[in-house]
Order: sequence, then structure tokens, then C-alpha cells
Amino acid sequence: MTMLAISGEMSEVGSGQRQAKPAQPRLPQSAQQAAPQTAIAAICEQLGGAQDLSAFKAALASAVAATGAESAASNSPNGVKLVHQLQTLLVRETSLKWVVCLTDHEQSTLFRPLFARHTQPPQPADPLLVHSVVVLFDATRFAVTALHRHLLAATLARVLDMHPVADLAASAWAAGSLSSSSQRHPQPQQQTAASAQWLQVRRAISTLPDIHINGDTDGQTQQPALFAAETFIDRIVTEVDDTLRRPTLHGTDGPTPDWMLVQMAGLVQDLTKRGHADIMAKQIVLLAASRPGAGQWQKLLEQMARADACVLAQSLIVQVDRLHLAFDDTLDALRNVLGNSALLQDVACRAARQQQYSLPIMDALLWLVCKDSEPSCQQSVLAILTSVWTSRDFVGRGDFEYQKRIFVSLVLAVHYTPAKALNALEPIRRLLQGIPQFLEIGSALTRQLGLRFGELLSKRMHPEVKLDFQLTLLPEVQAVEAMMALGNADIGLPIVFRSSASNAAHQASGSDLHAGQSSQSQATRKPLPAASQSEDPDAPVAPSSRLVRSSLFDDNDDSDDEAEETQTAAPHVPASVHANQQPLQFGIATRNPHRKGFLADCLAVLKKDQQPDEFEACLKDLAPLVLRATHLEIEELHGDVCTRLVYLEDTFETEGYDQYRLAAWVALCLRRPVDSARAMSQSLFDRNCGLSTRFWILRAWQLAVLDQMPMQTDDPQLAALWRQHRPPNAYQIAEPCVLALFDQLADQRHWRDLFGQDHMYAYASEVLRTVKVLMLSTHASPHRARLMDELHLFLQAFDRQENRLLFMQDLMQLARIADAGAV
Repeated sequence: MTMLAISGEMSEVGSGQRQAKPAQPRLPQSAQQAAPQTAIAAICEQLGGAQDLSAFKAALASAVAATGAESAASNSPNGVKLVHQLQTLLVRETSLKWVVCLTDHEQSTLFRPLFARHTQPPQPADPLLVHSVVVLFDATRFAVTALHRHLLAATLARVLDMHPVADLAASAWAAGSLSSSSQRHPQPQQQTAASAQWLQVRRAISTLPDIHINGDTDGQTQQPALFAAETFIDRIVTEVDDTLRRPTLHGTDGPTPDWMLVQMAGLVQDLTKRGHADIMAKQIVLLAASRPGAGQWQKLLEQMARADACVLAQSLIVQVDRLHLAFDDTLDALRNVLGNSALLQDVACRAARQQQYSLPIMDALLWLVCKDSEPSCQQSVLAILTSVWTSRDFVGRGDFEYQKRIFVSLVLAVHYTPAKALNALEPIRRLLQGIPQFLEIGSALTRQLGLRFGELLSKRMHPEVKLDFQLTLLPEVQAVEAMMALGNADIGLPIVFRSSASNAAHQASGSDLHAGQSSQSQATRKPLPAASQSEDPDAPVAPSSRLVRSSLFDDNDDSDDEAEETQTAAPHVPASVHANQQPLQFGIATRNPHRKGFLADCLAVLKKDQQPDEFEACLKDLAPLVLRATHLEIEELHGDVCTRLVYLEDTFETEGYDQYRLAAWVALCLRRPVDSARAMSQSLFDRNCGLSTRFWILRAWQLAVLDQMPMQTDDPQLAALWRQHRPPNAYQIAEPCVLALFDQLADQRHWRDLFGQDHMYAYASEVLRTVKVLMLSTHASPHRARLMDELHLFLQAFDRQENRLLFMQDLMQLARIADAGAV
């Protein structure tokens, strides 16, 4: 019978219907004749000493009569304290063992009215309501058995279901006024007391959706959640929205609108911390779409802690995206919930860095930030995008999908920011200064994105000077530009994206930018009107509504040859007129495709290892490219070149393979002596590195020190290039090499592997000869004394080797070098 009663209680909570005043049982004559406050005290004694169920029922009936809304005892300060004592007694284990034996009807008429009083007419500000919620919540948390926890949680849910959030807040205000009335506190102190009361209520409201029943009466089975959390949270959000729209619902004696706004923000903040932001965001967006004037949510977000407000705002953006609205509707929805506050700046900065939203949402978000916000907000978003765009890791090692999204976001931000503000922003200067990085350390796709953005940025800032890199855009880059209508930006209209049907033609050539960014398929997005038919594909599209819905963008390289558009529709200009222009040209794409002009492209071909002709050409050009590389290029790609040379495999039996690889190692020693010596010395003792590679590394050190590379080539230009990068003194190459070698030999395992095994005799002898060549080349080094000390330690280590006689000749020569250096 008891479980049936609890099940019926749960069905009432899920329905969310308000119950009418239950019929009161017939009360004993003694309870009716006793003084109200004395009766409550006597009832507490009866409940504590009840020996059977009948006595417990009689005490409950007396308590219901004594604590009714019409009773004067429950409304006086002393009476409130007695009712608090009564409620605390009812949630103890000694009372709950009798409550679970009551039927559903008896619980509705004898137990629940003691926590949720029915009033006619309804009384929104009931001081007893706050204590009812708090005592039920605390008892639920610390209940011993699952049956008792289920009963208390069901009662708490019923109390919250009967009273809207506004009534609960008004009750907290009344409870705070009652507690401070005896001390005659001023109004600020009254608000503090009311806030303390509301803090306990909102803690119960935010925790109730997460209460689970751990087990049945025997503690054996796992029970699901108490009730549908989503339904409960939707109701709470709706009631919060009603409260925000009618903050003065409870008259002049009720809480002030500002106090209500702060307390509602605290409640939403608690629900956000407990992980219910997505559920709340869905309901908020639906309410904002169905009810006019949703600006109160913007004020509520401003009252929340910034971190929690950002979490809720991000969920709101996701929910707006799932509605698949048109651009102007999306813009209105975001403006209603975010507005132009500081929260919009934080959300936009996070979105710019993380790129977790779909591109239509980013389009609307950047429109709000760059067109309708303060200059400081524009500065912050552009600074974030600039810091990512100019990062070396982003350019050299970034994922191309992420690079594409940052490229699109930068294009949107630059075109939406007013032209006058662009020249005054510091991030713009950094963007212009960062373009050379894409030339030096970027891959082919990344390089085209960087150079194409340079063209667009130059056109935006200085339309009278046309920057043209003569790019032959790759299909992946063409697919990116095909999704934007840059011609609309020239006349002050938003850059919008094609529908999924228009993008179908580009999915074969490049990955869709929307793929993986939204949980909803682009095919379900509301279709946009067809683009207008114009002779010039780059001409701006005439708007079909308040904002432009769609546009086409030309994929060829001359997409920016049109003249600067004006607000009025410009007549079509034939392409022959543009052909007479003389733009600034840079011959970047005119190189032989088999002879890459960038070190990054050469490494990419060597990593693929697919075509023998390309492999041989890139391997042959690797050394000259290392010598011609800029300081930034060799600094960023030095480690990749070393690693590639060590583990490179000649699967095509390329003629001159070892000589080309040897030349590349020598070039690395000339350009970066210290870093190259450290990396190559580690490979000398790497067990995954073959002996042939180790011999060639030692040979490269000898050639670099002895300056023999100019004599190894028949090309006079290449020989001059070798001499040009030759350091003034040989010790600048020899000293890092010998120190790096001695540092590796300080490891006992390396020493035993090299000089303690008979099959390593040839390799060990080559190491000793290389040490001799390196030491002879350090005679002019300012650190000669340190080198001699290292050499003496190196020779002393051979005294403990049994097979040192095998290396006697080389050791004697090194000993003479050491003695001469000491003198």
C-alpha cells in the first residue's frame, strides 16, 4: 500500500497540475478548544510519543487544524517557530516510519498540508513555505532508507509544484521581513535576510532534478531518477520568465524588481552549475521566439557569474543554431538573449578561438560583434583571431580544417568592421606582418590561405592599390571561397553562406566547412531563395528582404578584379576593362611543380614518398633549399628536416641518394650548427638508426669542417652558395659537434655499445677519426681549454677498456693532440 501511495504521488508531480484544497478531517474537541499555540506544542508531544498508527493519525489531524492558513497561531512569530518545530519532528525517522504506512489519501490530507498550506484566496508570501522547502530538502539528503528518501523527495516536489518560483521568492522575502522585524532593521538588512532565505530555497530547486533513489527498502535494486528533470526545469524556466516580465506581481510590500532579478539570476546560475544549461537554453529560446520582449534574459545573464553566464550563453547559441533560422532571424534571436553586453564579447572571443559553432552562427555572431558593438569588443575579437592566425604552430603545424575556419572568421571580421576602425586597430598591423610566415613555414594549402587573406585585407584597407599574388587556387581553397559572398560586403550587406544544395558541387573537391560543426544536418536547414541571375558572377546580390539571403561567388583567380562597389547598384563592367589594370604582381605560383620553391613543400613530398620523379627532384633540391631558407623557415623546420633525413628510405633506388642526403646534412650544419650537432649526435646512438646512416652523419661532419662541399658539385652557382654560408672559422662547426658527441658518450650504455662490442669496431674507429678531425679544427676556438679537458676525460675512459689496444693508433694521435693543446 505504501509503494502505491508513493507512485500516485509521483504521477501528481509529473502532471504539474495545481490541486484544490483537500477536505479537512473531523477534529477532536480537545484540539478545537485549546489555545492555538498551546495546541501546537501539545501536538508535538503527541507526535513524539505516538505508539500506534491511530494515535499518529489523530495527532496529524490536530496538527492540520492548528496550522491552517486561517489559524492565528501559524501567522505569529511564536507560532511560526512552533510550526518549524512541528515540521522538523515530522521528517525524523521516528515519524516517517508511521507516514509510510498511510494511504495516498491520508498522506494528501494529513501529511502534505503540514508543508504546503492551501489558502483561499492563494497567499503568495507565506513565511512557512521557506522552512517547509528547507526542512524537506535537508531530510531528503540525509534520509537513511531509500523508501523514506523517496517519500520526502516526492513531498518536496509536490510543494515546489504547487507554488511558482515567484511565490517562493515572495515567501523568502516575507520570511526575511519576519526575522528582521523584531530588530527593526533597515531595508538593506531586510534584503540581506531575504537573500539568505532564498539561497536555501534555490539550492533545493536546483538539486531536486538530480536526486536519485539509491535502492529499495532492502538496498538491492537501483532506481531511476525521481521524475523527468527536463519537464521540471522547463517549468522552472517558464516561471522565471514570467517573474522577469512581471517583477512587481506581489505589490508594494513585496520584493523589489532589482532584488527579484538578482535572485532569479542566482537560481539560473545554480542550475547551470549542475549541468542543466542545455535544457534551460532550449526553453529560453522557445520562450524568446513565442513571447515578445525577451530582453530581460539579457539582464539576467549580466547578473550571473561570468563563467556560468558564458556556459549558458554558449548553450543558447547552440539551440539557436538547431532552429535553422534565416540570417536575420538568427541575428534577432542572438540579439535578444545576448545584446551588446560584455558577455557578448566574452562569448565571441571564445567562439573565435574554439570554432565550435557552425559557420552561419559565426556569421551572425561576428556581425553583432563587429558592426553593432563597441570598438573595444571589435578589438578583443580581432586580437584573438590575430593571435591564432599569426602563431607559428598554427601556420606550420595547424590542422587545415581549423585553419579554414579561422580564415573565414577573419574575413568576416575584417569585412564587418568599419573601414575607418580597421586602420586604427593594432591587430591589423600584426596580420600584415604575419603574412610572410605563411610563405616560409606553411604548407601549400596553408600558404594559399595566408596569401589570399593578404589580398582580401589589402583590398579592404586600400582599395586603390590592388595586391595580386597571381595565385592558382587549389580546389580546397576554392571551396572555402565558394561559400562566401564577398561582393555583398562591399555594399554593407552580410556575407552569407550557400544552402546545402548549393554546396553539393564542392564536396567532391574539398571537405565541407559545415561538416562536424553542427549536430544537425545541413540538409534540414531552411532553404534560401535562389540567387539572382546576373551576367557578372561577382556582382552583389540584390536583397530579397531586410538582409541578403544568398549569393554566388566566383571560384576563379580573378574574383577580386571588380571595382569597389557602392550602395547603389553599379552597372556591369566587362572583364576586358579589368584586364587593363596593372596590379602589384608577385611570381609565386610560376615555379616548376617538380622543383618546389619552399622547404615545407619539399618535406611534404618526401613524406608522401609516392612519385619517383618528385622524390628525386625534392631530394636533390633539399640542400639548396636549406641554404636559401630564411631564418624563420630554418628555425621552424630544422627539426622536421633532421628527422626526415634520419628515417628517409630510398624505395625507388634513386641515383645519387646518399650524396643528396649527405649534402642536406652538411647544409644543416652550416645553417644551424648547434641544433644540428645535438640532433645528429642523438641519431649516432639511436638503435633504430642504421649503421649506414650513422656513417654518413660522421662523414657530413668531416665535410662541413673541412669545407669540401664546393668541390663536390659541378654547378658554379651551387658552389658559390656553399661558400657563401661557410662560417669564418671552422671551430664554429667543429666545437658544437665534438661537445655534442662527448655529451652522448658520457652515457655508460652508449660507451659500452660503441667500444665494448667487437662487431662495432669499424664504426668505433670512424668515431675516433671524426673526433680527431673535429679537435684539429678547434685550434682557434676561445673555448680550447674546455675542449682539452673533455678530450682528457674521453681518453681516461679507455683505461678501463680491455680492448683498447684495437684503437691504439687513433688513441695515440688523440693523445698527441691533447698534449699539444695542453702546452
